[in-house]
Amino acid sequence: MHAGCLEMFMLNGASEESAPRRFTVVMVGKPWSPVPASVPVSSLAECRQFSAPGWLKYGMDWTLTELGDDRTLLETTTQCEPTDRSARLKFSLYWALIRGFSGLVRRDMLGSIGRLARGKSRVPAV
Repeated sequence: MHAGCLEMFMLNGASEESAPRRFTVVMVGKPWSPVPASVPVSSLAECRQFSAPGWLKYGMDWTLTELGDDRTLLETTTQCEPTDRSARLKFSLYWALIRGFSGLVRRDMLGSIGRLARGKSRVPAV
């Protein structure tokens, strides 16, 4: 996963890996706020159980499926669940503004992963 995106989720979010096929990151936040707020969660279960009004539970799921011939399909899914009607409205307006940019970031991440998988990355050594 793109390092900046993962860092954002891991600051106050949680992750779960079902290696080697699935990786999920989640968090609770208000991404629409001028200064995005978040509530720390330590597990997917804690995120699912969170129910305070005015928040968004959201994350990304990455799934690998072997296709044969040394090929693997990588699928990403964004999951969002507002905790009440007010949060749903705020998120809907926010998403209408950023949706196109979100798609560009996702394509960039997938392209980077593809180049890494094919050994064509220009990622500097650490």
